[in-house]
Amino acid sequence: MSKLQPGKWALLIVGSRQNQALLHAIFGAWKHVHFHAIGAENTEDVSWGEANQFRFSQQFRRQLEDIGSRNFLIFETDSFLLQPGIEDWLGEYALIGPPWCASVVEEKTSWCCNGGLMLQT
Repeated sequence: MSKLQPGKWALLIVGSRQNQALLHAIFGAWKHVHFHAIGAENTEDVSWGEANQFRFSQQFRRQLEDIGSRNFLIFETDSFLLQPGIEDWLGEYALIGPPWCASVVEEKTSWCCNGGLMLQT
């Protein structure tokens, strides 16, 4: 968050129900921070598929709209921004993220996408 323009971004933290109390204790007083429990009791019970399914769900889109989102940046715990300026990419492309595997492009049955950092406008 320190690399994003102040006052222009809200934070929606998606985690397990077990983590909600801790997250509220740490970030609860910050007006720009919002929380969503993905449904699993703890983080280990959330599969990659469940997390990915939620990311593209209507429920997720509604939550983003409810907090006033026009654009959103998804970043997972293994990703980070190295420098300020991601806002310069807003409106340039509909989706900015890591490359898809060749099997997706070639429409094969196996696929993957490294979505640890993704900007959608």
